[in-house]
Amino acid sequence: MADSFVGWSSEIEEVHIYTDGSYDPKEDVSSFAFAVFGWSGSRPKDKSFFLGWLAGVVCTDVNAPQYLSASQHSVGSAEASALMRAHTKWADNYGLLPL
Repeated sequence: MADSFVGWSSEIEEVHIYTDGSYDPKEDVSSFAFAVFGWSGSRPKDKSFFLGWLAGVVCTDVNAPQYLSASQHSVGSAEASALMRAHTKWADNYGLLPL
């Protein structure tokens, strides 16, 4: 079993971003979520670090500050919003990591 920690560590070698989006056609609303984990070590003795998460309703209001580009609620806009939010939030909070 791997150890798990919270927060950034200089031991982190990889960052994994897990995303998901969903759509409810009855309510005509879509939502997104993502979680970010850092990993270090080689399996089976690897360590994981929980770095953060965010979830919300997809914004379709072009005048709202959180608007990304979704013109309507759909599963596609939910999945795309999850990916875009994860990457923009990561870049805003932590900057881009060197490859």
